[in-house]
Amino acid sequence: MFPRLPTVTKALLIANILLFLLQQPFLLGNGTFEPFMLQPLRSGFDPFSPGGNFQPWQLLTYGFLHGSVGHLFFNMLALFMFGAPLEQTWGEKRFLTYYLVCVVGAGLCQLVVGMMMENPATVLGASG
Repeated sequence: MFPRLPTVTKALLIANILLFLLQQPFLLGNGTFEPFMLQPLRSGFDPFSPGGNFQPWQLLTYGFLHGSVGHLFFNMLALFMFGAPLEQTWGEKRFLTYYLVCVVGAGLCQLVVGMMMENPATVLGASG
């Protein structure tokens, strides 16, 4: 079943699982990935201090990080169930564009919602 997966879907599954494994305390740990987690727009944008505040690249990178095995499992199950047929229908380029636009769109929505909250949280993983 796995070898018949479309190329982009397979690459996204592998990238997400690999990064999740690297996040584990026995390897690199979550602290290593803090600059890549979507930080709320608390104090604005400081390009010289990437840890703990918003950076533009976080709109993409947070989508490849996950907080638990369950989080990873259900996101990858959805990618497997819906991504493979979409990629087979649309083609690699259009599917990858759609996937990344959804990641950025979900991140932007999270930033807007976070601005309305008193204590917004750091975000891991895109479910957009």
